[in-house]
Amino acid sequence: MYTFNNRKNKKVYVENHSLSIGTNSNKYTNWDKYYDDSTYNSGVVMFASAGNSYPYVGSPGKALNVITVGSYDDSSNMMSPTSSYLNSEIGNQKPEIVAPGVNIDVAGQTGLSGTSFSSPHAAGFAADLMSKYSWFKGRPYYMKAKMIAGATDKIDGGYNKTGAGGINFSGAVYNGVQRFYEGSNAYFQFVDQGYDDNLNNGYIDWDVDIPAGVKTRIVISWSTRGTYTYDNRKTTEPLGADYDLKVKDPNGNLVTPIAPTTNPAHSRRNSFEVIDFISTGGIHTIQIEQYTNNDSSLRMQMGVVVEWL
Repeated sequence: MYTFNNRKNKKVYVENHSLSIGTNSNKYTNWDKYYDDSTYNSGVVMFASAGNSYPYVGSPGKALNVITVGSYDDSSNMMSPTSSYLNSEIGNQKPEIVAPGVNIDVAGQTGLSGTSFSSPHAAGFAADLMSKYSWFKGRPYYMKAKMIAGATDKIDGGYNKTGAGGINFSGAVYNGVQRFYEGSNAYFQFVDQGYDDNLNNGYIDWDVDIPAGVKTRIVISWSTRGTYTYDNRKTTEPLGADYDLKVKDPNGNLVTPIAPTTNPAHSRRNSFEVIDFISTGGIHTIQIEQYTNNDSSLRMQMGVVVEWL
């Protein structure tokens, strides 16, 4: 595991962990805390399998900074009935995305199934994205936003099981725009006061021109410290910082989210938020509000992705 901050000479940018521990418990464990802290400090993008045939997603898949992957059958676009999906005591939504994991042929073996085969699919997807777009390297929060935004394949089985959807490589590579923010604990105010599209209004604003009639997904994802979350895991505010996402149309009205209606916008349990909507065309304003900032040791690390679906 990696616990250093210097990204310049690191040769590992993405890891897959096909393991699930404690799948019969909802506890956010020391194991999850370790993965959250390691991801936060190292800049390594970490994927974890959700688990199989157990009620709860297993550790380290409960970790907030980790991208947890469920399993579906790509021959039918149906969720695997054994793919775990129940959340931890933190209440953060898991899995975030799903990938093929039924009847997989690999390494001379055939017909293998389970989330241990779906999470490598997603990790390989991320590695390919990094080879094309180097700015994702060393920024797990940014890659997480991209993976969620690019999970546009509709998979049957219920939003609580499928997360944002099935991974879609071509859509993620060729559609949409993105940016990231990283700095000190006070960086949010620094951007609002001098570096966004509408200064000193209490939000980070980004104006994006979106074609009319296009189904659009906007995702924000940010890092949290596992140490803080573990110490506050039984409280109503387990995140070191919480951000809210709003999107306004060219007339200044909030866009109308479309199904799934359970998109985790304005959740105080997730370290990401998602809004899907149909664009009316023209300049749309993405507004990010810092709802809480309880962990004074937390650096701001956030990715924002706009994806045309």
